[in-house]
Amino acid sequence: MNPQHSFGYNGSKFAIVNEDSFAYISANSVCIWNTATNKKEFISNKNGYTCVAANYMKGFIAAAEYGLNPNIHIYKYPGNQLVAKFPAETKIRCQDLEFSRDCTRLLMIGDKPDYKISIYNLEEQKFLTLDEKLVDKQYLTCGFNPSDPNQFFVSSPENLVFYNVITNSYREVVEDDQKRIEKCERCNHIIYKPPTEDTIYKDIIWDPYSKLYIATDQRTLHQVDFNGEEKMKITLEDVPRSLILTQKHLIVALDNNKLLWYMALPPEETAQTQHLLLKEKLIQLRNEIDKNYLFENGGIRHMKYTKNFKRIIIGCDDGFLSLLPLEAEAYNYEDEEDDDDGSVKEVKTVQTQLMELGKFHTGAISGIKELGETTQVVTVGEDNLVCIWEATSGTCVYREQLNCKLTALEASEDGSKIFIGSDGGVVRIYDISNRCLPRLVKVHKLFHSAISKITISFDQRIVAVSSKESKEVCFFYQSEKHSFQFMCYLEGRARIRDICWNIKDREMRILCLQENCVLFSARVSVGDVSNIREPLPEDVSFPLYSKVDLGSYSISSDPESGEIYVANEDKFLKKYESPGHKYHELNFDKPASAPLEEFQSHGIRTTCFDYSDEADFMATGGKDGNIILRNRRRLNQFSEVKAHAVFNGGVTALCFSKKRTTLYTAGGDGTFLVWPVGAKPNPNQSVEPADFFSSPDLSNIPQIDNETDDSVKYYKELLQEQFLDSEIPRKKEFKAEISKELEDIRSHIVDLVEDNRKAQEIEQLERHEFVIDVKKKQSMEQDGWQQRQLITKQAKRKQLEYECLKERVKSATWSTMETHSTACISLDSDLLLYNYGIRLRTPLEKKTLNRVLHFRRMELRQQITGMETRANKILDQSLFSNHDETYIMNRIRGVQHYEVDEEAPIITQAKSATKRKNKIAQQEASKSTADGALKKGKRKPKVDLNQFRLGANKPKLLDEDDFDDKLKDRAQNRDESNIAELRWKIVTKKKELEDLKKDIHILGSWDLLYEPSDLYTDGRKKMQIEMLQDVVFALKQEYNKEFERFQRFKDDQIFAIQERSNRITEILEDLKREEELFHPRTHPLETPASILEVKPEEVTVQKYLTAEERAVEDEKHRIEQERLKALEGDNVGQRGIKNMLGGTYELKKNKGIMEETLEREEWMSKPIEDMTEDEKLKFKEFQQREKELQEEKDKKRKAWDQELKKNRIEIEEICFKFEDELKKIHKKRLYYDMRVYEQELYIIRLTLMLHENKEIKQEAALIAEKKDKLEQELVESKNTINNFQRMYEDFDSEFKASSAIAEQEKGLRDLFPNAPFRQILAFVRNGGKAANRARGFRGQTEENTLEQEALALLCKLDPYIIVDENAVKAKFEQENVKEEYSYDRDKIVNLTPGEFDTLVQERENRNKIDKERKGMEQEIANLSGHKEFCEINANDLEEAYEDIKASHTEIESRMEKLKYNFEAVVYMLQGQVEVAQAPVATDYKDAILVNTGVIEDENKKVVQEGNTNVKKLEEITKFKRKLNHETWKNDKLKLEIKDLLERAIDVQLYKVTKDTQEIIKGNHRTKDEDEKKRLEDQINNLQENAGARIEVINKKKKKLRKEINEKRKENNELETRARDLQTNVDQRNLIIDLRSKGPSGGGDDRLQDPIKRFKEVATVRKYKEIVDQQKEEIEFLEDELERFRSRTFPSFANMHARQDYAD
Repeated sequence: MNPQHSFGYNGSKFAIVNEDSFAYISANSVCIWNTATNKKEFISNKNGYTCVAANYMKGFIAAAEYGLNPNIHIYKYPGNQLVAKFPAETKIRCQDLEFSRDCTRLLMIGDKPDYKISIYNLEEQKFLTLDEKLVDKQYLTCGFNPSDPNQFFVSSPENLVFYNVITNSYREVVEDDQKRIEKCERCNHIIYKPPTEDTIYKDIIWDPYSKLYIATDQRTLHQVDFNGEEKMKITLEDVPRSLILTQKHLIVALDNNKLLWYMALPPEETAQTQHLLLKEKLIQLRNEIDKNYLFENGGIRHMKYTKNFKRIIIGCDDGFLSLLPLEAEAYNYEDEEDDDDGSVKEVKTVQTQLMELGKFHTGAISGIKELGETTQVVTVGEDNLVCIWEATSGTCVYREQLNCKLTALEASEDGSKIFIGSDGGVVRIYDISNRCLPRLVKVHKLFHSAISKITISFDQRIVAVSSKESKEVCFFYQSEKHSFQFMCYLEGRARIRDICWNIKDREMRILCLQENCVLFSARVSVGDVSNIREPLPEDVSFPLYSKVDLGSYSISSDPESGEIYVANEDKFLKKYESPGHKYHELNFDKPASAPLEEFQSHGIRTTCFDYSDEADFMATGGKDGNIILRNRRRLNQFSEVKAHAVFNGGVTALCFSKKRTTLYTAGGDGTFLVWPVGAKPNPNQSVEPADFFSSPDLSNIPQIDNETDDSVKYYKELLQEQFLDSEIPRKKEFKAEISKELEDIRSHIVDLVEDNRKAQEIEQLERHEFVIDVKKKQSMEQDGWQQRQLITKQAKRKQLEYECLKERVKSATWSTMETHSTACISLDSDLLLYNYGIRLRTPLEKKTLNRVLHFRRMELRQQITGMETRANKILDQSLFSNHDETYIMNRIRGVQHYEVDEEAPIITQAKSATKRKNKIAQQEASKSTADGALKKGKRKPKVDLNQFRLGANKPKLLDEDDFDDKLKDRAQNRDESNIAELRWKIVTKKKELEDLKKDIHILGSWDLLYEPSDLYTDGRKKMQIEMLQDVVFALKQEYNKEFERFQRFKDDQIFAIQERSNRITEILEDLKREEELFHPRTHPLETPASILEVKPEEVTVQKYLTAEERAVEDEKHRIEQERLKALEGDNVGQRGIKNMLGGTYELKKNKGIMEETLEREEWMSKPIEDMTEDEKLKFKEFQQREKELQEEKDKKRKAWDQELKKNRIEIEEICFKFEDELKKIHKKRLYYDMRVYEQELYIIRLTLMLHENKEIKQEAALIAEKKDKLEQELVESKNTINNFQRMYEDFDSEFKASSAIAEQEKGLRDLFPNAPFRQILAFVRNGGKAANRARGFRGQTEENTLEQEALALLCKLDPYIIVDENAVKAKFEQENVKEEYSYDRDKIVNLTPGEFDTLVQERENRNKIDKERKGMEQEIANLSGHKEFCEINANDLEEAYEDIKASHTEIESRMEKLKYNFEAVVYMLQGQVEVAQAPVATDYKDAILVNTGVIEDENKKVVQEGNTNVKKLEEITKFKRKLNHETWKNDKLKLEIKDLLERAIDVQLYKVTKDTQEIIKGNHRTKDEDEKKRLEDQINNLQENAGARIEVINKKKKKLRKEINEKRKENNELETRARDLQTNVDQRNLIIDLRSKGPSGGGDDRLQDPIKRFKEVATVRKYKEIVDQQKEEIEFLEDELERFRSRTFPSFANMHARQDYAD
């Protein structure tokens, strides 16, 4: 079944079929659109088509199927007759097809997964043997060379590849274990390299001269040949999108919607160019715009001229399809010569009217509905388009682009209203009574997610809307009388997947399919809802439930019978009964009841349903693209139609016509189809609506502006606002009533209170007993208690959740650590010290470690037992190193302990001082010796430079006999010493082995570590890693013990500081001073466990206490206050503390003397003269007591000052002591860090070695596999070359040995004995007479009418007409295969007619022989060319094989080395030059240990070869220097010649003026001499003036220097006097201070014992010395830290160069 109409074009590629028709893929078919009649033909297939191509020269249309192993169908147009069918060489689908110009080849581009490029030969009906794939998986376009079907290109947006098919090639074929050679094709390709990187290709076309035009996103247009060589480049004003070539122009479509006609002039045919091939000619592409056209309808994607080049068909990205009736221009050379006058040409503007063919959806259509009884259809799509179509004519009546994605559609029964749902949850209601001017009349935002379904009830009163992301179904009125107001909403138990209306027992209900596969129905009727802000109550909706099978996702109900159908993922359509249970009656532990019936449905998901009353059909659409039509009475009887493409999403929507047997289906590619499914299809003429006027109620609703989904208010918010607005009057009324009642109650309460006040005292009620409403109070208390219980329960639950979370986090973090990370901060600085955080080792790790240690102990026992065979088990490390090399890490077994070197700075300073002293003494001694030698007149010592040290004496030369004797003595002494040393080593070794046997069971990881030379197997490396990890744990544990000790020490120091700080606080209180106290610094990480504790300040909520709890707290507070008050008095405990503290503890009451004052009586203010004697005595006594009190206070204050000072000094000493210990432990931490890091570094290196071994083995296996494969291919290639060589030799020998011509000519004498032999031989060789011979079926002089007719059929405007003309001529030339002779015209003397016939037969035999020989020559040439091709491939294979063989050899050597490879981490001393300087750090990971003798031998060879090469290089350098010199001389001479020539030319061309004439005559010399003399005089005057000024300045400078020196001397004298005066002042101040603090008469106690003052001065000086010493120690520690870092991680790049060591 074919569709009646098709509406759709998504911007895809189309193909020109003839002048009026073009073909493209529409839905699942090939649509052929005749633009002249506006009719469409369809070519359908059960699997559907994915791409199409056409050749208008032959009238062929090719289409590719979709599916597994698709076929290619070729049809002949018109008639659409299938002429060819063959399988495509791809697995699933083709991306594109393309015919060659002569229609002999068909190019196919495969899609995923193979992306194969294949070519089908239509003449021979077979595939070419190509093995090519897309360079890039993205695809853009392809095309054959019009003049050569063996050349084509394939392009992706980022790559362009040129392909050349070589037809004369061969291959070996194996059949029945026999090899044979057959002809085949091969393909060469060239990847085009654009001028700029990141170029994106837009379009590519050919011209008739084998040139390509490439449009790119760089706003450039390139003309290139097939080899990629650029011929022309044009810069465009915008990015090009599509290209068309005509005879005169290259038409370019730009992004700015412009069409530009650039001049593209074909090559002029002249006598010089006639012999050239087409590919040797070139179109003259000019950067000259002839015409332009503004395209106002969107971005052009494809454009093509029709067959006769009279109209342009344009396809756009937005689905707009149009036709521009503009005929192409033919090129006229005469007109071009007239126009080529050098003037600027005016750009013409094309005014031709564009013809619109249609604008269609480009995205999936989400809804389609027929409008009433008309033939008009409305569609909405995911491309945001709303369209109204006339189904009979195919025109679009109305189109609107909304600003949201449209997901659902419904239309009223009369077609006057449509309801559109969007992905923002908004429903828009349009009045479309006037189809050309629809009005938006209402907007509802019902959901926050996409609307999935809109459906109208059968009585056309209610509209139901649902969303798959919501549990709600919303309803609003469909009638305009209610203004489409919101009605109510229904809330389900789970999210709603699908809804539909259902009539059962004459009751209309809404059916909902929930996400939990529960089907429920509810009654919804107008006027049933009282509160639309709440869900529809169950007593109104009466919901009924039933379970359906799992996997159900869509539901539908037959409007006539009420039968319910559910689509399931098991590919069945299931019929169910109506729901009839309450929700609580459902048993979810059991499966759903079996459906009433099951029907086979779509292979992929069913997407839509509809029912036809007219045709009595039920139709379903699926994602498989099929439509299933079922008889509503017999659903098992169905027919399946392939409608839409499965790869585009299949069928997305469908609907039946209400009055006709027409089905409308829409697909995911934006196409919708019209299908006749009965005897009453759509008429040929359109059915318009009755009138264009809406009902009065609908027209009275005003049009509203369209808004975005986000700006539309949610319906619940609107309902709430409406409710609040409606309740405002009631609120005011209620408020007034309540206020009145409250006023009555208040007045009544006032009366009651007044009566209670007037009552007797015994009858009066307390305030809290005066209860107005006892019942209400009890009720409120009960509610409060219940609320409290609920809050308590929730709090306990939340607390339990937090506790579980806390335990989970703690078990995942805190509990995984054996030792937690703890910090210790300095008391008064920011120095922070950490311990090591140690994780808990798992039981598996401990078990593995125990096994490793046990195995290692067993291994040591075996080694000790069999020490004599040790050399066979491990490497002889004496070849590489000695046993006492301590610079190799882990070389010596045992724990490496930290050594405290407190005297290191002192020792370093002492050594430096001693070294300086010795050096000075040595210099003085050498100086005095030299002076004495000179005085005595001795000769100066002669310095000899020899192979020994500088200035050393040469050793005395010995005779040969003495020399031999001396060597013998040395050898004998060495042997004796070696024997003694060997005996000692054996004795020592035995003792060590005996001790090791005794203690082997207690050895730990430190003692069991392998030496570096023992780690040559993977097993030992893995065991070493385990033991090194244990060593790291042990190091960290050892340091943590020291850290814990230091923490205890800090606690003691803090306690001592706190004691003194408390005392200082008491003294400051007594002295009534406020000073800042010293507080030791703390850090949260010092107590890591505090993170698990909740501090009171972290709880922001105030704790609620009951009355009982408050009473307990008050009692505790009272007891504490009493205790503190009791402590203020004198008691036994305080006196004991005072005695214990040596009397320094003073009670508060003894400190009252500082606050004690003497009261002056009033008479004491009188003058002394007015006092009596008695008063004077009393006043004198008062003054004496006042003086004694003041002295007592001063004494007490000084004592406190001394004690305050003492406590502060003690705190400082504690801090100094702590800082000293902190630096020591910090230094120890650095030591342990170094040890831990070096062991971890060793672990990393061992791990890398293991990983490297594994990788190398894998790489070796891969390389070996590649090597074997290449070796096999190389052998096969060489065998193939040998076979072709033999075949070539056989053909060549056969050709050379051919004697057919000689035998024929030899037999001519016998056949024609009477005729002249020369003429007979000439006739057989060359045929008849040249003037009378005619070739072909017509004579050359006769007009070839058939050829002319064929040429006349070609389009004169076609730019490729020259290709077609050459093809026609070549075709007619090939038909000239027979020679015709006449006896009367071509007879030979003495030749009878019978003999003439025999002669003609011999001529024909000669033609056959010549043809066979030419074929053999061509075959030999082809074999030779293919043999060369095979040899090139063999050479490439051989090179690849040699490379892979070298890699294999190298990796085998590497594997052999790794068998005995081991690594030794070496300590390097910073500053000591041990390796040569390199630009980067030297990498020793691939280093091996080699005997020094081998290295020396190799070095000698290298030196010899190097010397030879150096000599050769010196000779080459000298020769090059001479050559360069001669070249320079030659160039110089050439330049001199050139300069002389140019000078001569300049002289010849020099214009002679008056000045020139004077110069020639010599008159200019006098003028020059005068000018010279004047300038010299001026220079002399300037020099004299400058000299005078310089002399004055120099005098001033001398004077200023003298004054400066005098001032400096004066300043120095003043500074000396100032220093002396300052020293005197300081000494006097010191003496005054000492006297002021010493004893003096008159009761002054400020001057005390000077010894104490001197001690204080000494103490201060001592502290200063300690500070200086600590600064030096800190600097030393920093140097040590840098030294440790350098030793652990040496940087070889910073070392000085040294020539003694090779890198």
